Amino acid sequence: GEAQVQADVVYVNGYERDRTVTDTTTLREPTTTVKAVGTKEKPKTASTGKYIWPVSSHRINSYFGNRKIFGKSGFHSGIDLHASYGETVKAADGVTDLYGVMYKPYDFDPSKRYPIIEYVYPGPQTEAVDASWSLNMNRIDRLAQIGFVVITVGNRGGHPDRSKWYHNYGYGNLRDYGLKDKVVAAQQLAARYPWIDIDRVGIHGHSGGGFMSTAAILMYPDFFKAAVSCAGNHDNRIYNRWWSEKHHGIKEQIDENGDTTFVYKISTNPELASRLKGHLLLVHGDMDDNVHPGNTIRVVDALIKANKRFDMLILPGQHHGFGSMNEYFFWKLADYFAEHLLGEREHSVDIPQLNNDI
Repeated sequence: GEAQVQADVVYVNGYERDRTVTDTTTLREPTTTVKAVGTKEKPKTASTGKYIWPVSSHRINSYFGNRKIFGKSGFHSGIDLHASYGETVKAADGVTDLYGVMYKPYDFDPSKRYPIIEYVYPGPQTEAVDASWSLNMNRIDRLAQIGFVVITVGNRGGHPDRSKWYHNYGYGNLRDYGLKDKVVAAQQLAARYPWIDIDRVGIHGHSGGGFMSTAAILMYPDFFKAAVSCAGNHDNRIYNRWWSEKHHGIKEQIDENGDTTFVYKISTNPELASRLKGHLLLVHGDMDDNVHPGNTIRVVDALIKANKRFDMLILPGQHHGFGSMNEYFFWKLADYFAEHLLGEREHSVDIPQLNNDI
């Protein structure tokens, strides 16, 4: 039958416009509560026996995962969902506090061990961390329901509301500045919670997060076992100059004749292709009018020349967001991480969940 699910969603003081915690001294009790009610269904896949949310109920799936804002100890499990807050992880410098959100499967069992996936967007104009609930949580809470712990954590060089120093950390190093923070954040959480398996780490991101997730699996090939990178600006020489110059910076040089030139170079992902060890899925819409698909093609070219196996999905007619093919993409994302982090490969050609009514 059907069951009614009610979830309490809290918005916590101390969050900036993107709801990233910026000042621990301002944290107080939650002041606003929003109710979300939906209908839960619990179908079972034939091949894995794992309960997977159908398309018809994905609108309320994001309200049913176990979710924690790094904060007070303890989790609120089941369908009575609350946010907790205050706890932090440290950046790679061992000093800077980083804040984030954790999502767990609805049937979370602390006696088991779960792969951990980081959903990333490095900024520097914003961050991926969001303390609110929404209907568009495919890449975080909904993904967790497959059987993962999914986290989003800030990084130095992120949101400008945090501080001038924090925001400018990545200046002059627009590819690599946030990567080490992602590694140490996962390591600290795995040391804190024995149900996180630090030997099964995935990473996923879109746009700047696509750039970051590919860079991460290439820069730290022994740490990240799988990456799904969407619409990434992998080579900023063919991305919007105004964005990359603004956030990376240019260096003024004056020669002996008094002539001025500007040096501008952002390290690219194709330069790192030979370092690939794990499983990499590259995804792009062929009509992307923000990040040109040539960014992904240049990574593909470098991987082929480096004799690497990898995976690629081109979504025909799709722009920077994946539009009408976003649901198809979700199941590709879920299948990829299930295969390479859970060891559960889907052999059926059909995706029956896509035939459900929305």
